[in-house]
Amino acid sequence: MGHGGSSGKSGAGGDSSLSEAGTTGATGCDALGSAGLDRGTCGVLVGSLVHRYTFDGAGTIVTDAWGGPSGKVVNSTLTGDGAVALAGHMSDQYVDLPNGILSALDSATLETWLTWSGGFEWQRIFDFGNDLTDVEGAQSTGDTYLFLTPHLPDSGEGLLRVAYQRGTEYPEVQLDATRALPAGRLTQVAVSFDAGAGTLAVYIDGTFENAKTSDLTPISFGALADINNWLGRSQYAADPELGASIEEFRIYERALSAAEVRASFEAGPNPVFLESAAP
Repeated sequence: MGHGGSSGKSGAGGDSSLSEAGTTGATGCDALGSAGLDRGTCGVLVGSLVHRYTFDGAGTIVTDAWGGPSGKVVNSTLTGDGAVALAGHMSDQYVDLPNGILSALDSATLETWLTWSGGFEWQRIFDFGNDLTDVEGAQSTGDTYLFLTPHLPDSGEGLLRVAYQRGTEYPEVQLDATRALPAGRLTQVAVSFDAGAGTLAVYIDGTFENAKTSDLTPISFGALADINNWLGRSQYAADPELGASIEEFRIYERALSAAEVRASFEAGPNPVFLESAAP
């Protein structure tokens, strides 16, 4: 897609965003309304948010409400009511987000609200990285990536999985949730990475599911060649596209705590404090 863009804040991670949150989030946190957030948690969420894709409008342009470069919808369009609908299977419908928005960060949290249609295994909620050809837009076999799939094969209920691949010379890091991703209803899913601890964690609807610290494969988003930052599409050509309606996708420049993920879930996909705090 050739965006080549990244957030203006890079490599912050850790606790540095906490000091920014009190000032950056002040205006939005004055408009808490009925969100039920305390001011401190609100400040952290607003102050550490670096990308927010809300899928407002019509057409194919996906605007970053936080002022970053836009993405685009491929082979589909925005619904006009704040969502993008993806048909799944082999429709080749997906969202292409700007290059470099994950590799620019140390710690991060990726958070989305979607209504999953169910269906085939190995769909991708997101997949950020590249394939072995290292050609932008190409699918073959994944090389470097961070992906989230709602359904595994041969796993009973089809557990949700996060996977990280630093490169083919390293083993893949796999982190499974304790349950299936619900189908047919709006669901929040969040994946966090704490660079200091080297720990991945996954949440469903504000509830902590599982965490893992990898020893064999050092996790570093800087090692990702994230030229294909996709919602709904895999780096692997054999995998089906995601069947879902996506209402929101956010990236924070720190690993949110379990309490912060829960608070964000309770505030919902279009909270007043974020709407009013947009740059």
